[in-house]
Amino acid sequence: MNKIRGIKSKLRQLRLLVKRAVISILLPVKQVVPTCFSYEKCFLKKSNKGISLIYIIFLITILFIMGTAISGIVHATAKSLNYDKEYIYAFYLAEGAVEYGKTKLHGNPSWYTDLPSYGNIINWLKNESKGLTQTIASSYKFKVIKEYNGKALYGMGFYNNSCAIIKYEDKFYEEL
Repeated sequence: MNKIRGIKSKLRQLRLLVKRAVISILLPVKQVVPTCFSYEKCFLKKSNKGISLIYIIFLITILFIMGTAISGIVHATAKSLNYDKEYIYAFYLAEGAVEYGKTKLHGNPSWYTDLPSYGNIINWLKNESKGLTQTIASSYKFKVIKEYNGKALYGMGFYNNSCAIIKYEDKFYEEL
């Protein structure tokens, strides 16, 4: 019986501490200072008995909203970093494709993979060009395109959903 009384008194003390903390955080300083001399007489009236529960629910709601917002930001950042990583892999695969094409041209200067293109070069490279395609692993793939009688050599790198295109012409690289 004494243990129960001790627990109840400790709970009352804890409740008072929580009320004081919540009130001091949520109310302006003018409202925290009571007009009467005793905290218990001013704030523990029968009309104020359930207010601490409302404050706690309000605080939990604010913390939940903040946690959800932070979670969304972290998810968007991780997704963006994943896209960046995929594009970097595709870029280096395209660079490797250009180097592979340069070695092919060094061995055979008249080497080509496609007939000349007309119109939008990027659309042609992605959709219509045959090129020389190499698959390194299931996700890593590159394509080398050299037009007949053309000066430019194109390297394309593919990784998952990312694609990078590099144009090599007259010892200059250009990312398309």
